[in-house]
Amino acid sequence: MQTVKFLIELGFEEIPSGLVGSIANQIESNFSQALKDSSVLYQKLCSYASPVRVVLSGEISRQNSPRPAEVKGPSYNSAYDKQGNLTAAARGFLKSQGVDESAVFIQDTEKGKYFSIKKREQSKPSSQIIKDILPEVISKVSLPKYMSWDNSGLKFTRPLRSVLVIWKDEVLKFKLAGLESSNAVSIRDG
Repeated sequence: MQTVKFLIELGFEEIPSGLVGSIANQIESNFSQALKDSSVLYQKLCSYASPVRVVLSGEISRQNSPRPAEVKGPSYNSAYDKQGNLTAAARGFLKSQGVDESAVFIQDTEKGKYFSIKKREQSKPSSQIIKDILPEVISKVSLPKYMSWDNSGLKFTRPLRSVLVIWKDEVLKFKLAGLESSNAVSIRDG
């Protein structure tokens, strides 16, 4: 497994000292679970925190492992006509998935039978996965009180003021809670 070192630093307005350790542990745990859910392998994760910073670092695989997925198409009744031929809906589903009829299986669900296929999801770069999971990792932290400070929808105990994500030796550019990630962190005076 080829791994990449990364560092994430989130700068907040001052977090109550009694919450700092719990927040760091939850962010590490949430991040670990999100990586597992995304089929990203990792060797180690470490979290550190102060009242104005939460840092997460480690080594993860360059991309996630392709995983099998079931894709549900049209209902069985709308996939075949009375003569047993594929309908336009079924042909359109097969074309959109890039497969032929040999890939089809009939899936029984609570709502009836469905025309379905099994396929492998494509691998994604782990750098993209970090961008995708970071808002959820933060929002899943269980806190006694939450605040909202902009229209991004992200809520936390104190406003997020800076985002730094280093991927390999480069800054990973993306937006989180209205902030652009950068190679600088917010330093609070006083």
